[in-house]
Amino acid sequence: MSYPLDEAVQDLLNDDQAVKALATTDRSGQLYVTVDASIHLDGKGRILYLERFESSKTHTCLVSSLWFNRLAALCISRGDLRYHLQVRPVQSVICGPLFESYYRRALAERPGSDLSTVWILEPVSVEDHSYARLKEEEALRHPLFGHLDVWAT
Repeated sequence: MSYPLDEAVQDLLNDDQAVKALATTDRSGQLYVTVDASIHLDGKGRILYLERFESSKTHTCLVSSLWFNRLAALCISRGDLRYHLQVRPVQSVICGPLFESYYRRALAERPGSDLSTVWILEPVSVEDHSYARLKEEEALRHPLFGHLDVWAT
């Protein structure tokens, strides 16, 4: 079952100016991270990642994650807002109406480009890593952590 995404996370996922980093692992556990603006929510509320290259490391890791039920991580950030999501690759779409709509869009935006796969990623968990929330948590959990110059004022 998919983890519900609150409005702030949905807004960041659809924000063209937000940084979106997808972290995957290969079969030996080697970590690989890609930053890709194509990650977004579609009209059905699904997280989509548009993979352009069949032979990319991210694509290979996602295929392996799909086969062996491994999670990936997604970080979305803009300014002081930051969310970390654990996601599960649940489907790789390589044909049909969904694929074709994104393929046509890719060609219109960048003639001669390609699209290998439309990945559907299901959120498993979401953590708020925004500066304000982390600062508040740090003050509550570790009140003695801090710079002495701040304490002196």
